[in-house]
Amino acid sequence: MVAGWSSVSGELVLLSSHGEPRAVAKRVRTARFSPDGSALAYEVSEKAGAVPATSYVLELATGKVTELGPLADPLWEADSKHLRATRLPTADEERAAAPGPWTSLRVRWNRESSTVETYGRGSAQIPAPTGTSVAWSADQRTTVAPSHCVVLLGRSGMVPHAIVGPFCMGYADDRGVRWSPDGKWLAFPRAAPGARGTKPEVFIVDVVSVEGGRFPALSALDSRVKAEQLGIATAPGSVWFDWSPSGRFLAMHDGASNLRVYDFVAQAIAFLGKGQRPLWSPGGAYLFIVEASSQDAEVAGASVLFGAAPTARIEIGRVRDARWLPAQSCASGP
Repeated sequence: MVAGWSSVSGELVLLSSHGEPRAVAKRVRTARFSPDGSALAYEVSEKAGAVPATSYVLELATGKVTELGPLADPLWEADSKHLRATRLPTADEERAAAPGPWTSLRVRWNRESSTVETYGRGSAQIPAPTGTSVAWSADQRTTVAPSHCVVLLGRSGMVPHAIVGPFCMGYADDRGVRWSPDGKWLAFPRAAPGARGTKPEVFIVDVVSVEGGRFPALSALDSRVKAEQLGIATAPGSVWFDWSPSGRFLAMHDGASNLRVYDFVAQAIAFLGKGQRPLWSPGGAYLFIVEASSQDAEVAGASVLFGAAPTARIEIGRVRDARWLPAQSCASGP
């Protein structure tokens, strides 16, 4: 089953080889299948820019829809039984709290009991794909982007790490802040040590563990390459990461659409020119990329890389968007 947005009706639609397309909802901002593929969590904004949005969960087997209330950025935990999200105040709650500022709360929704547990102030919860770790911010969600903030991994009191990007506005940006497939390491952009406040400011990629230590393979790589190769851009666009299934490679494009791949075994960085949205295939042998283009472009040229050489590339034409399918879906029929 595939979920996608219809360019004709503006609806979120489910597509399956076993039936007709099924319209789910209009004005959907985000949608995610549960890891076990049995449910779809999605966020609806009734008006462009409206806050708060409302989140829902659709049970695919029964068609039951559960409204979760004013929750933003619903992301599934690895067990498919819980969602992490940011609870935003309703208009009535905002008026009742005036003149105080808006607040955002970190919450966890239980699929079995349909109850919501509140963990306190904060935002941008990003669960790991395996295990129980969660990256999160203790700051409230905001419309003003601070120059930097702190990302926390795991429970309160753990080692804080400096970070830059949309995460600092309280958004659960799980592309700019990316867990490794084994749920042990978190990659994100940050200011280089000692570079905060300098002009021009220097930014780098960092990878840390829940326990607080830096990824040894990244430290080894940093010591082998030239210092100027480590700097990344964080503007005018945003940063995007994707780990290979084995965890050996970390592909990314930075804010200037510079595409590179970190090889933590060979301790090297491959620079692949301009590109965006790198996605590893399920087996890790291929890397999908789209041409660098403006944020508003509806379609862009795309290709699949199967090596670092210029000839190791398969052009697939112009696309709106793309995602890899698991191998078994191709073996089961068209």
